[in-house]
Amino acid sequence: MHSLTCNYVLMKIFLFFIFISLSVISVSGQSSFSLYKPLDIPLFLSGSFGELRSDHFHSGIDLRTRGATGKKVFAVADGYVSRIKIQTGGYGKSLYIAHPEGYTSVYAHLDDFNPALNEYIKDLQYKRKSHSIEVFPDKNKFRVEKGELIAFSGNTGSSAGPHLHFEIRETSAQTPVNVLLYSNFNVLDKTKPLMQSFAVYPADSNSQVNSVNSPVYLPLEKISDGKYRVSGNKPIRIHGKAGFGIEAFDFLDGSSNRCGPYSIELRAGGRSVFVFVADKFDFHESRYINAHIDYAAYKLDKKRINLLFRKPNNSLSMYKNIYKEGILEFQPGKKQILKLLSVMWQAMKRCLNLQLKT
Repeated sequence: MHSLTCNYVLMKIFLFFIFISLSVISVSGQSSFSLYKPLDIPLFLSGSFGELRSDHFHSGIDLRTRGATGKKVFAVADGYVSRIKIQTGGYGKSLYIAHPEGYTSVYAHLDDFNPALNEYIKDLQYKRKSHSIEVFPDKNKFRVEKGELIAFSGNTGSSAGPHLHFEIRETSAQTPVNVLLYSNFNVLDKTKPLMQSFAVYPADSNSQVNSVNSPVYLPLEKISDGKYRVSGNKPIRIHGKAGFGIEAFDFLDGSSNRCGPYSIELRAGGRSVFVFVADKFDFHESRYINAHIDYAAYKLDKKRINLLFRKPNNSLSMYKNIYKEGILEFQPGKKQILKLLSVMWQAMKRCLNLQLKT
């Protein structure tokens, strides 16, 4: 490549996937909390844990119910009904079961409860003269066993279609955790993800990308199965400090829904620079979602771009390892090789190599 005449680093970016593993994420042996399937139909997901939603991170997984309501819902482990809530929005009809292992399972957007729970709730609604209700039964009132019928799936509350929203929380602080880390639901995921766009952000007033001090958005094009590059294969010039962002989605077998990544790691020069892992988060952290994404791009084009650097005052706990806040500095005449490793939420590790050359 010709030497540069300006104080820039010239980059050509080649993006491709390397399939490393097909093993399902599991922590078997790390926890005695073993889950029974909440539905007795093959499990296909339409939403993943930690997925980017409007003003919040998704706190559970969404299970498809074949476009219908009324599917049987089962307790995933022994425990007792600790909370029942009915509201017009939000989770609609929802049921909470506390388990002795220190976790709580949550079943939302339900159509109805089992006969015993249904009779109990209707009696309370009648006495309180209110459809909306929230109650915390005594732990000895409704004991349940693993695999017991507890409810029927529905489309209540703020639901865009029939499905079961399912969560696992740490009971002590009601902290949502990634369900798939505590289960082996055998959700199929052999479908490759979609890489839609890549972004470069000048980090300060002295930095430039393609001669401007503003973000540069680069649509990606698929050049072969699992391989992507910047559309048109155009070079990028960076001077000074910059951060990066990626718009990526995962697709699962048997579902057309776009799901989010389980983790994303940015590496540079053999060093881990930025790591995002959707394993658990506190509900109050959802306010950080608009600092985790490129909020301007979302408001303008509805693009949810994961920023691979941390903005000031962003205390999101799903960041596991950050070097210099994820900001890289580019010097003229210096070769820089980036590797973006994206371990999508269910099964496969995907690797994007970004080769930055002078």
